[in-house]
Amino acid sequence: ALGFPRYRRYWLASFASVGATQLVILGQGWLIFELTGSAWQLGVLGAAAALPNIMMTLLGGVIADRFDKRLIMMSTSLSTTLALSLLAWLDYSGIVAVWHVLTITALVSLISGLDWPVRVSIYPQLVDRSAFMSAVALNSFIWQATRMAMPAFGGLLIFAVRDTWPVFALGAVGFFVMFWV
Repeated sequence: ALGFPRYRRYWLASFASVGATQLVILGQGWLIFELTGSAWQLGVLGAAAALPNIMMTLLGGVIADRFDKRLIMMSTSLSTTLALSLLAWLDYSGIVAVWHVLTITALVSLISGLDWPVRVSIYPQLVDRSAFMSAVALNSFIWQATRMAMPAFGGLLIFAVRDTWPVFALGAVGFFVMFWV
């Protein structure tokens, strides 16, 4: 699949946005625990991150089949960029509250429920049918590689700067890269 230039660009940009996803998950949990010290609130965060996505994914598949996948991905990437930029700013300014984190998490989850079906269904526009299996395997590689590397990087970044806002700012950059590509 990497032999197809459009897929190759998509795949490299996916490293940025999927890596950003992993960073943001770490940062949100860290920030919620820092704000509340509550394991319960971490559970609420998990629900805010999962439920909107689950509900939107089915509709997201229908939308992915009926509308321009490229425009949808651009819209979801830009929307996520803006949401994470807002979270980074709220955190940086010191006015962040638990409800901010939960609301932005739920919003990003909702957006992801639209974005993920599009990402899977865009392969026919990027590679020949013979390369589908390779494209799927390479996509899985991105998720597994970033699932290991980015939380470790994020933890080191939080340790180095003693704050979580840079994690959200880098997350916004990762999604902006996907939008731009």
